[in-house]
Amino acid sequence: MDLETTVLAMSELKPTVPVVTSEVYRVAKRPLRIHFVRPAVPTGADYPCVLFIQGCAFGAAGPQNLLQSAPQILYLVEQGFVVGSVEHTYSYEAPFPAAVQDVFEAVRYVKKHAQRLAVNCARIGVWGASSGGNLAAMIGTAGMLNEFPGNIEDEDPSVRAVVDWFGPTDFLRMNEQGSQQDHDSPDSPESRYIGAPIQQVPEKALKANPITYLKPGVDYPSFLIMHGDQDPLVPYGQSVLLYNALRQLGQDATLIRLVNEGHGTPGFSDERILRLIVDFFRRHLA
Repeated sequence: MDLETTVLAMSELKPTVPVVTSEVYRVAKRPLRIHFVRPAVPTGADYPCVLFIQGCAFGAAGPQNLLQSAPQILYLVEQGFVVGSVEHTYSYEAPFPAAVQDVFEAVRYVKKHAQRLAVNCARIGVWGASSGGNLAAMIGTAGMLNEFPGNIEDEDPSVRAVVDWFGPTDFLRMNEQGSQQDHDSPDSPESRYIGAPIQQVPEKALKANPITYLKPGVDYPSFLIMHGDQDPLVPYGQSVLLYNALRQLGQDATLIRLVNEGHGTPGFSDERILRLIVDFFRRHLA
């Protein structure tokens, strides 16, 4: 079952019937698509847009399962957002920075085609889970510096708001924070993503860390960071590092610790959590 079929099936008992379309935004190792889910709106509607990046251990866990995020996507659409689920290059296709270049280009693509897509190019946010959280945070930090240029030169990849669900933020410190995985291993998701054991190429690993791009004097987007304190894969301390780095620069950041929750466990789908995310995007994409 594809994303469109799943979303439509889930919406049968809902008041808003979503419209699902897919567009190729970039051709890399393969055509990469954004799958847009939107309320049924008249042409010319000016909607806020959230780009969602589904995690997949950068590809080490296999391709993105876009259906996994269908409930969250539909919830946002019901609240009046256009949501785009973004495909990206996997680590087994090409190492860093390929996936970062992809998601940056996705933001540029939406801005360039905003009128046709019926979204407001000044009201764009990103939301990512796990490895997708890392990529979302990279958009929020490196994107403000216009790092990783793409083919759409007349648009920048900056956004107004970032939701980071338990994404790694400093690869080189993951092992010291405690985890069921050996992140320094040559076969770890992080090492596969970088293209070498991360401790052997620290300079390259640092370039994949969103914290690296936090500089004084830059106005970064607002961040909402959520992480389970029993996460066995990405240590909770990774989100603490990002939160502290943002706050030390006086940036707007909120860290929510989900007590006794693991890596994307059911507590993240609780309506209270989703409501916090909707309220966050409403405030910052208004």
